Amino acid sequence: MRPGDLEQSVLATGKLDALRKVDVGAQVSGQLKTLLVSIGDNVKKDQLLGVIDPDQAENQIKEVEATLMELNAERQQAAAELKLARVTLAR
Repeated sequence: MRPGDLEQSVLATGKLDALRKVDVGAQVSGQLKTLLVSIGDNVKKDQLLGVIDPDQAENQIKEVEATLMELNAERQQAAAELKLARVTLAR
């Protein structure tokens, strides 16, 4: 016999379950731009896991701002019409 490393292995099939499972969610919805972790990575509380593409949210902001401008213009038009109606009524 010669000195050497002894290796013993067992081949088996089975199922592994996580000790703990945690649901993870985002405060906003959108398309994931960058994923900063991989499956199986250990993560910590408040760790950034990914970056959501801001384009969709920015487009929604632009749409809401355009709607706001349109509604302000309609309000100003209605105020002008009300003023004209009051002047006409006073005559």
